[in-house]
Amino acid sequence: MKLEEFEKRYREARRRSDDLMPGGGNIEFYRYPLDILQSSSLLPDEAEFLSRVGLPKQAAPYLIFGNLYEQLPALAESFDECFCLGFAGRQRLLVVDKNVGDVQCLELSGEGINLLPVNYSLAHFAECLCLFEEWVDKTTLHECYGAMQLADPFLKSEDENFWKQETEDFLDNVLNALNEAIGNRQ
Repeated sequence: MKLEEFEKRYREARRRSDDLMPGGGNIEFYRYPLDILQSSSLLPDEAEFLSRVGLPKQAAPYLIFGNLYEQLPALAESFDECFCLGFAGRQRLLVVDKNVGDVQCLELSGEGINLLPVNYSLAHFAECLCLFEEWVDKTTLHECYGAMQLADPFLKSEDENFWKQETEDFLDNVLNALNEAIGNRQ
């Protein structure tokens, strides 16, 4: 998939999964400010994509995209080897490695930072976001992970990676959250 096709494909997939995520047709995309992109070492086409198209402000699985540098000014000094795209749940940052261009998930804990591979490039990440959205309304996401591996062969070489965890755990997490919400009402 080419980066310029991302927004249209993602919006289409989100409309189809509207049953799980109401309001899917009203997706807001976050377009990253050009000034922070120009000071990064992202590839020019990736920086242009992030400023012109951007990423959905909220996406499955539990992703929030935005200008983390504005929210957390010390972030630029702490993570100078990567460009922060957003959050992937509690204590997890999605970043683009400035040196090699791959997307990674930094899991922050009291013991330090655990690095979890996500995708080989921002284009592959955009493709996997679309695939996840296209499959999220299915009863199983195992086929989704297989499609992701075809889209980004990098995932085959990484035994543990973000998408493998998310496709295996997503439905369990949703069911647990629903059960917890029902339990809190009683």
